[in-house]
Amino acid sequence: MTEPLFVTRYKGREWRVSASSFASHSRVSIWPWYQSSGGEMKPCRDGLQVDLDQADALASAIRKAAESLR
Repeated sequence: MTEPLFVTRYKGREWRVSASSFASHSRVSIWPWYQSSGGEMKPCRDGLQVDLDQADALASAIRKAAESLR
């Protein structure tokens, strides 16, 4: 995983959006992280990974959802 492109906090977790690669597939990752008892940030078990061919559709859906709330 690369450095996060976006970070926000929600319900005690730090959510990070970053570019990632797994099994030679490039993806956009949206993943929660938590602070361990030792103070280091670690990824949680559950998150979301979207293939590049779906990333634009997801970004568009997020924009449309936000716009519908304005």
